[in-house]
Amino acid sequence: MKANLNQLNKINYLSHMTSLQNLENILKHGLQNHYTKYKVTDISNTEVNARREVKENIYGHKIHEYVPFYFNPRNAMLYRNRYEDDVIILGFSVMIVKANKVLFSNKNASKRDVKFTKNLSDLVDEEFINFKDVFSTSWCNNHIRNEELKAVMMAEALVYKSVDISNLRFIICKDKSTADKINAKFRLKGIKVIIDSSKFF
Repeated sequence: MKANLNQLNKINYLSHMTSLQNLENILKHGLQNHYTKYKVTDISNTEVNARREVKENIYGHKIHEYVPFYFNPRNAMLYRNRYEDDVIILGFSVMIVKANKVLFSNKNASKRDVKFTKNLSDLVDEEFINFKDVFSTSWCNNHIRNEELKAVMMAEALVYKSVDISNLRFIICKDKSTADKINAKFRLKGIKVIIDSSKFF
């Protein structure tokens, strides 16, 4: 690889958001794509899901065949689930991008004008993706919503089929109550449970 993801705008982990109800199966089986049979609670947007049935133009797989990760988890998907008490953010090692089939999108992968690349080196090219926009704190200016910025903040790293749980580094919770549930139910080795309300809405 010509570029190191750790060096790109200080990105040191990739985020996957899910419901706490799914954590037990994730810890047992790793992260699986959208077609997994053991997902207990689905927090994805049903209106968007149909657009993720489209095949991407590099490997020819449906977007739903990939496990999605965000560079910036504090985005519109997390906002949409802001009233769900048990939403958690899983922080995975950036080393997952060394998997055989990985794609990067310059915005939400469901958008019609999205661009994909399999080359990590393209992430240093601002013509492909502007990480200053990706890590914006809001997609609204004076209550006027910028739909393009909203989509760019949801740029993705997509890993084909599954991701081993050994790559999970930490779990971010909105509050102590959620963290206590995790610590009481699971014996986590090498996985930190972090309370950080600033990551949520």
